[in-house]
Amino acid sequence: MPSTVITTRQGWIENAEGFLDAVHSALVETIGVKPDDRTLRLIQLPPYALPLPPRRGERYVLVEISLLPTRTVEEKQALYAALRRNLEAFGTAAGDVKTILHEVAAENWG
Repeated sequence: MPSTVITTRQGWIENAEGFLDAVHSALVETIGVKPDDRTLRLIQLPPYALPLPPRRGERYVLVEISLLPTRTVEEKQALYAALRRNLEAFGTAAGDVKTILHEVAAENWG
């Protein structure tokens, strides 16, 4: 049951539900998240609150996923690729999607 937070700048996502569906689909497809397990948050900030990292576009997306440390390197790489592919449908360049996994030990998950 990963917990996912997606942060981006406000004003460009016209279909927030579809955007969350795209992220969730990548999780289901690659790391075995159940289709009905939707622990996702979309945070859209004004530009002053989310400065762009160097060489990133206006549709920069930061995806942070907290999960148990049970996935293989191959599963993680497939997840990164699926997120980039799925978010391209929203005009996000592959290089503008940054994914960070926070692996949480089972005893710290309650």
